[in-house]
Amino acid sequence: MTHYQNKFFNIHRDSVNYTKQDFFNLLSNKYGFNIELSHNYLMSDGTIGFSKWKSWLWLLQYNPNEYVDDLFMTRNEFIEKSTHRSILDIEIVFDIDEKGDYISIEENAKHVCIELKTLNKPFVCYSTGSKGFHIHTFCGSLRDLSSTERFEFKKKLMIFLKTDSLKCGNRSMIAIEGEPHWKSGKIKKEVDLL
Repeated sequence: MTHYQNKFFNIHRDSVNYTKQDFFNLLSNKYGFNIELSHNYLMSDGTIGFSKWKSWLWLLQYNPNEYVDDLFMTRNEFIEKSTHRSILDIEIVFDIDEKGDYISIEENAKHVCIELKTLNKPFVCYSTGSKGFHIHTFCGSLRDLSSTERFEFKKKLMIFLKTDSLKCGNRSMIAIEGEPHWKSGKIKKEVDLL
């Protein structure tokens, strides 16, 4: 049994001390999850497009500077361009981009932080650099549940805290911590709302 199996915990990404590759290795090696990555790009008509999702382990089969036909670039170029990562199976992300019952989106996010603190659940809150907030917490025992049970647990918690429940599935993407947000270009950074 791993040290994190039966408790809630948090993971910080300090982009000064952790490169993207260090962070992805941490998520993959320490927490046993093959994350998927994608990046956005400007299409010829001016709209934003997104690349195919590629798993971290799939990317590692190539040498860092090897050109990969499926990517139309080298492995490292794809990793550096990545703007989104998948949510881990043991990760709960509260996506707050509406004010809900509060006077602002920030007040709504602060309410979620207060509730998680009251429940003694460690978390990290990020300003997305766009208009909203992502609040992350991790629970190792979620891995003991089936995919359906995990989905339902996350959804109930999101409904209880009145947040967007679109991030409870196995195939959800979020903006990468410590990187420019795909909409605003501002860094998705950790914030303390308490």
